[in-house]
Amino acid sequence: MVLNRRQQNALRDFLLKPGKLVYTPSDGLARYLSDNYGDLLKWRGKQLIFSEQSKQKLKQELHLHQPDLFFISTATQNRVAFAGVSGAEKQARLAPEDTHVLVNHHQGNYACIGLNAPLPKGTSLRVPLAQLQQTSINKIVVIENLDIFDHWYEAMWAGRDENTLAVYRGHDKSQSGGVSSLLECYATKARIIAFCDYDPKGAEIALTTTHIQSLLLPDLTTINPQAFYKINQPHLYQKQARSVGFLRSNVFSSTHAKLQALCNEANMVAVLQQHMLAYAIPLQEIYL
Repeated sequence: MVLNRRQQNALRDFLLKPGKLVYTPSDGLARYLSDNYGDLLKWRGKQLIFSEQSKQKLKQELHLHQPDLFFISTATQNRVAFAGVSGAEKQARLAPEDTHVLVNHHQGNYACIGLNAPLPKGTSLRVPLAQLQQTSINKIVVIENLDIFDHWYEAMWAGRDENTLAVYRGHDKSQSGGVSSLLECYATKARIIAFCDYDPKGAEIALTTTHIQSLLLPDLTTINPQAFYKINQPHLYQKQARSVGFLRSNVFSSTHAKLQALCNEANMVAVLQQHMLAYAIPLQEIYL
């Protein structure tokens, strides 16, 4: 069994913390320690009980067999740099998504970031943050779903111009470190816009986007009731009670009616970005 990054961090933090002699490992980490160092362990239920001596002995054994566990990356080391001193390159403080972002221009025209050769529509670029420090970007659209990011040029939003750049939010539950850094840099230089699913979870993601100033929401008045019935997915809404609670706590009377509507469980509105593009539904920018 190989420890993952979270398990390695948890074990290292315990071993390096002076005076801590009781430890409750995760199930996977407990199995690893029992299989490899069981003769050094004393259990009380799910807790490991150490003396100063037994903890030091475990630390010595781990240092002998896994010296990389105790290498600590500096704040500016990426995986390539950390690989020069450690075999555990994934323990580096800087992950790939912390230093680069995935961007997309709806016309394939990247002159706003200094690239003068046009590219086909739908072509995205993975760009180092340093390249985006000095640009003519005036709007940044943070997009929730990767397939919509790829088809950004199909979105029906009249507010785009040559200096509008879309950025992919990232695969994890929260936006990537690189996106957070980009939005921090442009907080006072560009309008930060979120484009997510029109349902409680999508609205929660949008409202928790760093430095968000406005949202792109579908204008559902442009489609007939039969089409709305076809694309609306109440079963998704019913699974998002936690996000409904978030909206009720954070969407106030001054907020646009389109967000207020998502707080009403009688409506059960859940329209995905894919349907917004497939049905060519116009998007409206709603300011917060």
